[in-house]
Amino acid sequence: MQLKENMTEILKLLNSNLYEYDQKENIIKLQNSYYSSEHQIYKEMIEISEFLSNANIYYKIDENYNFIL
Repeated sequence: MQLKENMTEILKLLNSNLYEYDQKENIIKLQNSYYSSEHQIYKEMIEISEFLSNANIYYKIDENYNFIL
């Protein structure tokens, strides 16, 4: 899917500072969470999940707040 191939650019457009896309594992991983507030983590999670839902991309969120595509 073209959207998944461009996920790194999409995260930049969403101004995500905490997440990065790992194409090999097809997962959007939470990075630098030790230095971030819960509010910032949840804010980015909501923005990413809204985008993925609107793009009809199926995902799950694991116990480490990663998005598994």
